Amino acid sequence: MTVRVMMIVFTIAMTIASVVVPAWAGGPNDNPTCIISNPGGGTAVRGTIAAHVQNGATAGNTDVDFTLRLERGGALAFFRASVNMQVFARSNEGILCDLLNTNNTQAAVDLRAAILRTFGFSSTGLFWLTDKSISNAEIQGVSGQWFCNNSYTDPTLPAGPCGASQRGGSMADVILYVK
Repeated sequence: MTVRVMMIVFTIAMTIASVVVPAWAGGPNDNPTCIISNPGGGTAVRGTIAAHVQNGATAGNTDVDFTLRLERGGALAFFRASVNMQVFARSNEGILCDLLNTNNTQAAVDLRAAILRTFGFSSTGLFWLTDKSISNAEIQGVSGQWFCNNSYTDPTLPAGPCGASQRGGSMADVILYVK
């Protein structure tokens, strides 16, 4: 009887928590604002994004070096920006939405302008993602993602300690929609 009562209390608590708590895609308060269900009227730009986190052990802001290889209609271009932002406890979508829409650092603003200009979009174009825009993403924290200075990291072996300042890297295929 006690187990049954505890299960009922647990079920009610989980139901209430799922209604009250914000989206936890990557952590608390990770609420990507550029996710749409249907990119109708948008133009797809496909490619790959790599992110290199300078200090993956911090819960605050850190420098993130982004490299994007994007393609549209046979035109291929590379873009790179180093942006100070929070990545800890955030989803890939949340990080990418911030980089491409809401982050007001000069590097992020210049990156967005360069992508729009390179592919012939309006300078007021906005970037959007769907729930399937990011694929083949490496999951943060798995072996082979932590880089140590002056070393080769074998992705088939567990990562070793790098000292106080751990740098992490991640890659994913991406489809951006521009409207």
